[in-house]
Order: sequence, then C-alpha cells, then structure tokens
Amino acid sequence: MLGGLDELIQRARQRGMATGLLAQDEGVMIAAAATLIHPRSSMTAPVVIFVRPLSAPMLRRLGEDRGTDGLSFRAEARTSIWRPLGSQASLSLVAINGLPRAAYIRAGVVARSLLPVLAFLASILAAPAVSAQRFEPTRRWLRPVDDLGVVLMERPLLPLAALSLDPERAWLERLGFALFRSPDLFGEMARRAGLSCEVCHIGGGANRRFFVEGASIKPGTFDVTSSVFEGGIDDGRFNPLTIPGLGGAAQTAPFGHRGEFKDLAAVTRHVIVEEFGGVEPDRQAVAALVAHMERLKPPDNRLLDDLGRLSNQASAAARAGEALFHRVFPGSSTLSCAACHTPTSHFGDGRRHDVGTGGLIDTPSLRRGNLLPPFMHDGRFDRLDQVVAYFDSHFGLDLDPGDRANLIAYLEAVDGGGAVEPVALIGDLDVVDELATAAAGAIERRALSVLSPVIGVVRRELGQIHERFFGEAQGLAEARQTLIHLSAGFREAERHGEAGNWLLAGEWFRRTRDELGAARSVLEAVAPRSLYDPELLKRALAARLR
Repeated sequence: MLGGLDELIQRARQRGMATGLLAQDEGVMIAAAATLIHPRSSMTAPVVIFVRPLSAPMLRRLGEDRGTDGLSFRAEARTSIWRPLGSQASLSLVAINGLPRAAYIRAGVVARSLLPVLAFLASILAAPAVSAQRFEPTRRWLRPVDDLGVVLMERPLLPLAALSLDPERAWLERLGFALFRSPDLFGEMARRAGLSCEVCHIGGGANRRFFVEGASIKPGTFDVTSSVFEGGIDDGRFNPLTIPGLGGAAQTAPFGHRGEFKDLAAVTRHVIVEEFGGVEPDRQAVAALVAHMERLKPPDNRLLDDLGRLSNQASAAARAGEALFHRVFPGSSTLSCAACHTPTSHFGDGRRHDVGTGGLIDTPSLRRGNLLPPFMHDGRFDRLDQVVAYFDSHFGLDLDPGDRANLIAYLEAVDGGGAVEPVALIGDLDVVDELATAAAGAIERRALSVLSPVIGVVRRELGQIHERFFGEAQGLAEARQTLIHLSAGFREAERHGEAGNWLLAGEWFRRTRDELGAARSVLEAVAPRSLYDPELLKRALAARLR
C-alpha cells in the first residue's frame, strides 16, 4: 500500500516503473507509473501515472491477503495529493479506452514509456491474487546499486542513556524518541516521502547510505540548502554536507557544521522549519526532541578510559598513533591534533577553525561513531588515509607511511563505532512498545498537538513489521491480519482523541495495547517463516529481480 502518489513517483524514478495501491476518499485504486526519459533514477524525471478504481470483489481478494485498511498510509485530500513536481509539471486528466489517466508531463516531453506500463497494469488487473504476493520493499534513500538486503537485515547499534527517574521527564524523552521517527514534523514534500530525523540519523547515528538524486553528491551526504523538500534556505548552489552521527552530540556545542547554533533547541527548530519546510514546532515537540538527543550516547568503547586515554587493550599501533596525536606540529608551540580534538572534552574544543576546506568549521567530535565514509564536513574523502594525508600536507607534519598507519589505528580505536545488530521481530516489537508508551502518555495528558504524529509512528512501525510477514506459509496471513487489526485499533484511539473524546481514546488505546501484548507470542511463533529470516529475505529479494 502506497502512502500517496508521491511515493509511487519516487519508486518509478528509482526503478523506471512502479505499481501499487492508493487510498482516496472514494476508496482504493490501483496505480502504475513510469518515467518518460532516461536517466531513470533522476529526482526530477517526468513521470506518467495511470490509476484505476478497484472493484469490490478485487478489493476483497486483496484485503484477504495483504489488507487495505490503511495500515501504512493515510488517505490524502484530493486537493493536496496532486503536486509531486511543483512548478516543473502540469496535470491533465484524460481517459484512454475508459481507463482514467493522471499524466504528469513536463512541457515538451513526449511519453515514450507508456506501452510497457499499460501492459504491466493490465497484467496486474487480470491477476490480482498473484500481484498481491509481490514483495515490494521500498528503496527510499538508496542508490540503485546499493544492497537492499544489507539495509533490511541489520542496523547500527548506538546506546541510549537510561530514562529519567522523573516521570514527566521520562515521558518527554519517550515522546522525543517517537517524534524523531515522525515525518509529520516536516513540510509536505518531506512528509509525503516519509522523511524523518531517524532516516538520516538512523538509531541516532549517521546514515551513510542515505542518497537523494540531485541533492547528494555521494551516499551519506545531503544538500540542506536545496529546495528538494521545499525548505526555506535554497542558496542556489550544490553544496551537500556529510550527515553526522548524534551520539554524544549534546555535549559538543555549538551545533551545525559551521557551529552557528548555540543549543540543540535552535538547531532542531532550524532543521524542521528552514531545511525541510515544516511549520513552526511547538515548544513541547522541540523539548522532547532535545530530551531524546540528550540520551544519545557515543558508541561504547572499552579502549578508552574516562579521560579519553587509550587503555592497555589498545593495539601497539593505536598507542603509537596516540603519541603522534598529541605531538606538537612543526613550527608551533601549542598546535597539535589533540589541541582541537581534546580527549577530555569529548574529542572536540567547542570552537571553529579554518583548516583549508572552505571557511570556519566547527571542530567535530571523534567520538560520535562518525568514522565511516565519506569524511570531512563536505564528504570530499572516501578513505581515512586520504584524510590523514590531507592534514599531513596542510600542516606540514612530514609523516612517514608508518606514522600515517598508526594515526589511522588511533582514530579507529577512539571512534569505537561500526557496531550493528540484526533486524529481528523482538527488537521491532520493543520499538513499537516504546512508541506506544509515548502515545499513552500523550492521551493521559491530552496532548493533542503530538497525538497524531506519535500514533502515526506506531502505525508506521506496525506497517514495517507487516511487510516482513510476506508469503503464503502457515500463519503468515493470520499475522498480517493481526497487525492490520492492531493498526486500526490505534487509529480509532487517535480519531477519538482528535475529536476531544479522551476517555474513549484511552479505552481504545488500552484495549489495543493489551491486544498487542497478547499478539506478541503469536507473531514470534510465526517469525521463523517470515522475512525476518535472513535466508527467506534473500530469496524474496532475488525473486523481485527475476
């Protein structure tokens, strides 16, 4: 099920052709889309879309298999759904042999790819039962060459500090955990695309696979001063920046690559409003996001003591690199690597410096799990040896190959990042439970401004779990229906809260959460036959390419 035409368009631009189901006020429609010109993977390529309402019998057959009650989408008003390309496109509605067509065609472009899409759409309409069993994981934020299997099988592991013992503070931290995953904070284009803080800063770390055609120069970078997501600070230049990890960031003010923000609240508001076109967030939402980010810790590192010194467990090469890190540069009485990346100050100094890369740059901490390519604030280097070679040349350090290797060993020891954990049902259900706790707090406090975003995230996570229970093996269809039922229950709680019926909202929420707890053992029993199994996931991904 698609979240709107924009998602269909994005998939078509990534693959050349895409299909899916769309929700509208009148019901559910099946849609197909194709790009008109090459390259297929362009963020601005024109797209032609065909849509057709589903008949009641066809809808029932699809519903029995995958469910169509709005698990991972929300119906969008007709007045807002037709604007994926802004001023780049015009909309025309015509009919070809009785088939409604919504065609987004940039002026002067001829539709060259219509016949394959028509044939594909016709095949889907002729055989809905088979099409409903296609595994179609979304390739958002990836290059076409990236390994989708790796993304779906593992995620970064970054520790969180324990929740506060104060109940109100603990709820605020949980609320921030939920809002960090919510696209509803951002403007319309980013929201429809499913973008959230979590997408770029996955698990609080840096998503170095993130890629948007036309806004990224390489994976792990993004031009925050572009108009891709209708932000308010388009500077007319292509200048992507590296996505930073946020582990321990709360202790390393100022914030921003150029250190222009004095506190987390200021940079949070800037990202939401100026970079991604969101409305002005209320104080509670900003405070919650800050509270969550203050819980994000640097990667656990047994090689460092409390003063940032290497322990005896570090390698000889790393210890030799530590000595070089503290060695004063030639021609200076005070300057060294450690003078700016001070071990006792989270390997930063809270200041800005010009190191020859384009003006003053905030000193980045070396303890945020950022030691992944690309490197430097603009992602100019792909390898750590290139970074060391640059500073060797810039500061005239006269390092020999052994010195460079030792410095690299030291930097790797200090970073301590790179840990991953397998994606598993238990972990995903734990996330849902944490999000549900935040939603329960919103209902208890009658916090209307955050109710919809938080329950929306709960339902989105249930939708992600739903996708894993793909196939016809025993118990999978029942698992899908269970997840659909849970999503619908949380939506009812949200609906009653939005209407001001808080008692009824609470009743619906408690009932649904109890059902979620009861369903956990059922889902866990079926999980070995689902796409949580790595081998089954590999087979499903391979089948998509045939």
